[in-house]
Amino acid sequence: MFVIIKKIPISITIEHIENFVSPIIKEEFLTKHGAVKAIQIIELIDKRGNSIERHGLVRVGPDSIVKQLIKSLNRCTMNNSRFIVDEYFNRHWRNERRATKSAQPTLINNKRKLDRRRLGLKKITIAEKLDFDTHSE
Repeated sequence: MFVIIKKIPISITIEHIENFVSPIIKEEFLTKHGAVKAIQIIELIDKRGNSIERHGLVRVGPDSIVKQLIKSLNRCTMNNSRFIVDEYFNRHWRNERRATKSAQPTLINNKRKLDRRRLGLKKITIAEKLDFDTHSE
């Protein structure tokens, strides 16, 4: 399962994210054999090629530790800044209920007439580390 560290600055590297997540997994989840499996830094680019924002994606296992990990990471700082940490959902238009013919844009309390997604953004991978040691200590 993936955890996302939202809106990280350009100065944050894979090593910063690894140093942010790994100690918490080792300290708090030692009995559940939690491990970092992969880290990615992604960037959202608009149609003109301008960078909109950057995020860190961390794949951890097993899935049962994700909620506890998110709670623990939200109390910590990385490079003297606090970040929003949440569970990452990989969405696809085929899985959206609004993509079906039966789904109609609804008006609830004069809000949300149409979709809220930002259209035209492209996701690119800036940095990636996949070769973590998968052995438990």
